[in-house]
Amino acid sequence: MTTLNIKFEASTANRFPVYAKYEGQHQPQPAFLELDIRDGSLTADYSGEIGNAVPVDVWNNLILRFTLQPETTAEEIERIIEENKETFQGILNGAESEWNNSNWVGKFTDETQEIINELSQLEPFACETQGGLVELAEWIADKKFPSAGQSVEDFAEDVISSDGNDGFYFENPYNLESMLSDLRDVWADALYSGDEIPAQVAKHLIEHGTCNDSQWMEELKEFANAE
Repeated sequence: MTTLNIKFEASTANRFPVYAKYEGQHQPQPAFLELDIRDGSLTADYSGEIGNAVPVDVWNNLILRFTLQPETTAEEIERIIEENKETFQGILNGAESEWNNSNWVGKFTDETQEIINELSQLEPFACETQGGLVELAEWIADKKFPSAGQSVEDFAEDVISSDGNDGFYFENPYNLESMLSDLRDVWADALYSGDEIPAQVAKHLIEHGTCNDSQWMEELKEFANAE
């Protein structure tokens, strides 16, 4: 009998380990739990293919995939696996690989096939995360600059503390240094789009050389001296 071998560990995964959105695509890649009936390994992943293509082992039911919401957090995935591990073991108990004179394919008892069908109808698995991921530029679109008299560091700390508000999360947790780095990118884009830049932000961008060699440096210096 093949024993379930859980490979997924929330402690070693990033916050949203099955979320991937490729450049030029409108939707994130399909995500899933993946159960290999040959060695019992169970993990979580996303498809590396554009479109409906699947690896041959998936096509031949040697690896079973059960849909996850791409925005499912690592902790949620771990919970889903824990709550369903007896079911996954049950699938393994009624599964075997069989040579069909052409390929190795997965073969299941009638009872096991019913379990697989039932799990497939739970797409995606219940996920408590209601909001999902949010990009920094989108999150601060309505207030992208510090208030008058507020330092850029205090503003960055405020944005960090908003992580999780209304069920929305940044893809990975920020510290002050990483937040300021990404904020500089957002502020530089705002400058290039013609926004008026607060003096403390302009000084910060100049100090860190964010916009060096751009055609906007003279205007940035004017914003910095506007106090």
